[in-house]
Amino acid sequence: MISEYSLWHVDEREDAGVPESEGIALGANWTFDGEWMVFARAGWSDVDAPLMNATATAGMMRRVHKRDLLGLGTNWGDPSDDALRDQYSTELFCRFQFSRTSPSPRRCSGSSTRR
Repeated sequence: MISEYSLWHVDEREDAGVPESEGIALGANWTFDGEWMVFARAGWSDVDAPLMNATATAGMMRRVHKRDLLGLGTNWGDPSDDALRDQYSTELFCRFQFSRTSPSPRRCSGSSTRR
């Protein structure tokens, strides 16, 4: 299992109207049977400076050919803008390994509705 975390801090920017804030992001993934991987990510912030106050993502990927991957993920987010509802999205993606870099064409669906 691979896990990661980051702590962040943003200084107040009066000219831009951005308050001081801080938060944490956590992530983990686990590969099994040499071709399946499950992953999860989550993040929180203490004030309304970022785009989201909280977010959580989970999904899985499967190796379909050598280094190519097919995956499905879902996400929930709590926008910092009180005029917006919670946002949900689902993503089906594939990663084709052509070289040492990995472009990932994606098709996403989601919602962003004002209250």
